[in-house]
Amino acid sequence: MLRLLQLLSSKESYSVDDLMKELGISRRTVYRYIDTFRNAGFAVKNTHSNVWQLVSMKNKHGDLSRVVYFTEEESGMLNDVIDSLDKSDALRKTLKRKLVALCDFAGTGEKGNDI
Repeated sequence: MLRLLQLLSSKESYSVDDLMKELGISRRTVYRYIDTFRNAGFAVKNTHSNVWQLVSMKNKHGDLSRVVYFTEEESGMLNDVIDSLDKSDALRKTLKRKLVALCDFAGTGEKGNDI
């Protein structure tokens, strides 16, 4: 859901088909998440040709990207901390999946293969 929120709040335009492909989720799940965002008070709008965007996020917490975005240095540090955990730890696997979903590890060679 956070990854979808990031995509919807970006300057890019994504159709439902684009979102399905990008996130590897079903059409129904895309619409269910959009409904969840709307019910939570986010301004999610169908701008044109089934293209969805988050149009405004004015709230007391400020810019969402500051909350869910990690710098390369931050994501690297989090990755190192997660890697230091026991590989059989279920929490490690969950944290690793979330970090890989939120961050682009292409530049570091990290692909989340050892999740």
